[in-house]
Amino acid sequence: MNYVPSGITTYSPAFTISINIPQYRYFKFTAFVEPDEVFHKNGIYTLDDLKAFAEKWYGTKEKGNYKNPENALYKFVAYHFVEGEIPYNRVVLSRSGVVDGEYFDNYYIPGMDLYNYYPTMQGTLLKALKPLSTTDGLNIYLNYSKRKIPYNFEMRNHTNVRIIEVTEFTQMNERYANFVPNAGNGLIHPIDKILIYNEDEMVGNILNERMRFDIALLQPELSSNNIWHTDHAEIPIDYCKGIKTFSGKNSGVYCCGEHWNYNLNCIMFIGLRPFYTNNFDHAVLLPPVPPRTYEIRISSRGGSGLYNNRTTAKYQLYFDDKICGSPIPTHPIPTDPEIGWVADEDTYDNGVENDKHLRNKGWMKAPDSYCIYIDDKTGIRETARGSYGHMRKIIHRQYIGKGEHWLRYRYIPPKYSENFFASDVDLDYIEFVPLHIVNDPNKPEDRH
Repeated sequence: MNYVPSGITTYSPAFTISINIPQYRYFKFTAFVEPDEVFHKNGIYTLDDLKAFAEKWYGTKEKGNYKNPENALYKFVAYHFVEGEIPYNRVVLSRSGVVDGEYFDNYYIPGMDLYNYYPTMQGTLLKALKPLSTTDGLNIYLNYSKRKIPYNFEMRNHTNVRIIEVTEFTQMNERYANFVPNAGNGLIHPIDKILIYNEDEMVGNILNERMRFDIALLQPELSSNNIWHTDHAEIPIDYCKGIKTFSGKNSGVYCCGEHWNYNLNCIMFIGLRPFYTNNFDHAVLLPPVPPRTYEIRISSRGGSGLYNNRTTAKYQLYFDDKICGSPIPTHPIPTDPEIGWVADEDTYDNGVENDKHLRNKGWMKAPDSYCIYIDDKTGIRETARGSYGHMRKIIHRQYIGKGEHWLRYRYIPPKYSENFFASDVDLDYIEFVPLHIVNDPNKPEDRH
């Protein structure tokens, strides 16, 4: 393990937390790489062939200048790399808890597609999907499309790129019999098609959807340094380049790993979550979503369980240093009239009108695609949507262009002294929803 005890133990009336601090800061990468046979099927046998292929898709700007990000070969290679060390069984995550070293893999509703989005070294997004709603659900794909005909017909051979699992790959050809995916500074995953980023296809098809990003997974330092597996880690200032700290010497940023979340019944979207405390003032780097107007939402932990504390503490959000809306309670009570959460089963229409009421007040119920509790004896599942302790807060609608964008959380102290949990806020996931999806009356957004 790359951790040393911090010597800090945080107490609350509910429990004691032992905190670990990363001892090292490794920089690692994951590469998705075509074997020779895939290139040969596309007429690529030499480096000159590959340059010509790349220029077909990425143009001829900065031709011959291979260190320039605008160069076609640079773009081609860069789209194959993401920061962080991501093993095959974690490319898409379905695990929300660990007990005694055993993963619990059933916290997602059966038949729901499992997915992650990864910023690439090209500065664009790559989508990984395990399409459990289809007959392809046994495999993991990159830029998977459910359309029979791609948005851009020339992309027909470059979508649904399957990641080849190591055991299968070593049996494909005797040359690969001794293949090992581990490298000194990361991992290599073989793929069965040439991987291309095409703006028309990605914007019009692959990424033309509600995109939900787990904030912890957007921090490659957490996967590169095994913080995914720790119970509870304090993230030092400047440890993650995707997190800025404005609040003094103590970052106040913590990451709760799978084990901690499961044992405290704090099951989250993917089972990992950072949270902020100690008068926090932080900003997180947002993923490079395609340029267009989005409705932006964040996860919000309401008053339930350990967090059932009424508090006047709030936090203010800023998008690129511009204020977003009014201050938000650190621990809202969703059943209070000012929000108005009502369980679906307590309504006459399974929550349809309550959903409209919540949206009018800037809130949404959590997704129904993952569970926060499963009774091992009865198999009864409680989804996040069914819990008033899990909500989504609609921040605002914003055009997001190219370049870096940051979302800042700034703590507003309560009017009087309160307990430890009054000054913390979870940051589990963030959603970007293209405006045409939000506004389409003929095809309402699903609850997943």
